[in-house]
Amino acid sequence: MTTETQSKSLIDRAYETARDAGKEALEEFLVGVNAIKINRASLQAEATLLRNKAHDAKGMERHALNAHRTGRLRSEARAAHLAWGYLRGRPYSRMEQRSMLATAGATVHKGTLYFATDSTEPGRIKPIDLSRVAAKIILAGFDTPTEEDLVGWVMST
Repeated sequence: MTTETQSKSLIDRAYETARDAGKEALEEFLVGVNAIKINRASLQAEATLLRNKAHDAKGMERHALNAHRTGRLRSEARAAHLAWGYLRGRPYSRMEQRSMLATAGATVHKGTLYFATDSTEPGRIKPIDLSRVAAKIILAGFDTPTEEDLVGWVMST
């Protein structure tokens, strides 16, 4: 791989390929890229809406709204954010600021990347569900990245 190819992001390379292939391929490429942008924006809007609704709610309803927002929704938003950074060619260390703390001893178990920090340590990084990040990349119409590709991206700081 040449340095020119390495410096281009997946999105830039896919755009050039689609542009050369014709109008139909270019439209398909743009639909894929817009799909992940829309997914990120809708997750952000849903989180804002849930936070506002929880502010007005009481009791179990408030707890349920906050649990959904801070659980499943937050993990989906993080996966979309990491997938977007991967596609744009951004280093993982730019995507998550605390990444420099833990990448040294990271391990992969059942499709999840675990970091080697003490769970009681403040500022620890939550594990990354690599399959969720890969699903967001597939949503954008790109080839499925291998687990090794994603781990390599996280580890290259």
